[in-house]
Amino acid sequence: MWAERIKATAPNVEVLLRFGISNGWLDDQAAAVTRKFGKGRITYIGAVLDEKTMAAAAEWMAKDAGLTSSLTPAPAGVEISRRVANGREVYLAVNATSELKTLQLPRTMKLLLSQTEASRVELPAYGVEVISNVQH
Repeated sequence: MWAERIKATAPNVEVLLRFGISNGWLDDQAAAVTRKFGKGRITYIGAVLDEKTMAAAAEWMAKDAGLTSSLTPAPAGVEISRRVANGREVYLAVNATSELKTLQLPRTMKLLLSQTEASRVELPAYGVEVISNVQH
């Protein structure tokens, strides 16, 4: 397999991460680069990142792109996905951990799977809930 080093040749390329000292051929070479392009940014990560570094990279990219949660910040290990169809909006909350997780909602909302209304959601280990706005 052929491996190529990342070369930061354009004047506006910013090196985000470099490889540390290891086996020589990648020592101090770029591991992640980014550059502004149009109204956005292109970022290339050419390394396998540990969980902590990947989480930090994802957080930086989301913040840089101006992304915010339209529901609530999710605790670690919980994924919230927004779905919109036929003029209706729902959120799917999935707990991918073996621990109970709590979501504090921005207002009282309908919990479709448990058929209740609440301003917070208790997600058991590996639990799922579908959340929607309360219809009055």
